[in-house]
Amino acid sequence: MTYFLPRSLAAKLMLMSSIILAIVLVSFSLYLIRQTHKTMVQQIRLLANAEAGAITQSIIGRVDRSASVGRTIAGTIGSLHEMNAISRSQLIGTLKTYTVNDNSFFGSWFAESPNAFDGLTGDIANNVALGTNAEGIFAPYWIQAGPGSYQFQAFPVDYKADWYADALKNPTGYLSEPFVAEETVGKPIIASLSFPVRSKDNIIGVAGVDLKMEDLARELSAMRPFTDGRIMLISKSGKWLVGPQPADTMKDYTGSGPINANGFIPFDRPDGEKMLRIEYPVAFSNFASGWTLLLEVPASVITDVVWSRVTALLIGSLRCWFLC
Repeated sequence: MTYFLPRSLAAKLMLMSSIILAIVLVSFSLYLIRQTHKTMVQQIRLLANAEAGAITQSIIGRVDRSASVGRTIAGTIGSLHEMNAISRSQLIGTLKTYTVNDNSFFGSWFAESPNAFDGLTGDIANNVALGTNAEGIFAPYWIQAGPGSYQFQAFPVDYKADWYADALKNPTGYLSEPFVAEETVGKPIIASLSFPVRSKDNIIGVAGVDLKMEDLARELSAMRPFTDGRIMLISKSGKWLVGPQPADTMKDYTGSGPINANGFIPFDRPDGEKMLRIEYPVAFSNFASGWTLLLEVPASVITDVVWSRVTALLIGSLRCWFLC
């Protein structure tokens, strides 16, 4: 066995130097992997938060623009009613004007408080031309049915629904929980921006605009952060507004888990791919309600960069060793 061992002092020193260098390289590699991984996680988290923040501001801006229109509609109706300067047909025309001239929302509407608009509640029931629904409530509704296409209807009013009842309690307006509009063509999922309509010292109804969640879902679903990531959205009550699949919409979100030390929620996709998720609040300044944006990052984004950098540095170190 001693035949293979170096006999000269120089050979022994060379062997010892090689062993020490190998130990140093392995130790350095482990240290480099840890430090590079830590740095990359911090960078990816900062980038993910920045992107989530930018998308969130875009959503808030979109809602705020529509809310501004809804607030203007409510104020216009209240002011004209206070001066006895608006009829049913004129109010219907006002709603149509806003709906036709602004495509930032799905539809605009007004729902009178019981017998509060002109005292005719129940007398002209089921007269759609006058905006009266089957119960005789004045509830005109203009919607955007498609590019350049508009439809008018009188919708059923549920005075206990949040879009009506909670709007009365919030002078600055109310953003409803998204719901399926069963009586609307196509049964879209919408969220209502509702505002109380005041005439003198009385509230004569609620007016507002509706956001079609399908439009928002189409935009967010098309986004692919970090090449293979996803953007999703859940409501305040924990329902999917934009889910992993279209079929998940309005189902309960059950994916929240413990946040790791790096600020991510790790999980596996059904296909086995490891992912990292951040939850980013979508807080509206004028509404108590809020949503949560989810941004997913493939874990491979971090590991690929880590191994690429470590490999490059190790190759460089080995070259120096052999050339020296």
